[in-house]
Amino acid sequence: QVDHTVVVRKRHVSELVVDLEHAGFAIDEVARGLRKTTVAFHRTDCTDLESANRFVNQICDIAEQHHGEYDGWGAFVVQG
Repeated sequence: QVDHTVVVRKRHVSELVVDLEHAGFAIDEVARGLRKTTVAFHRTDCTDLESANRFVNQICDIAEQHHGEYDGWGAFVVQG
């Protein structure tokens, strides 16, 4: 599971969430602030360079469509 965060203005939250869910992400939390809202979400993805570049670009595109900012991703490392 790869965790992500986007910060967006309140008025764009609903549309952002719909687009993230349409892209296969599960919403974990929507934390509303005075002017901006932080949306935490996740999806199961590989974290090799090519895969990471792909999901980062996808999320950045979605965030930018809603005037938001991608705050990054994180994941636990599992060794086999």
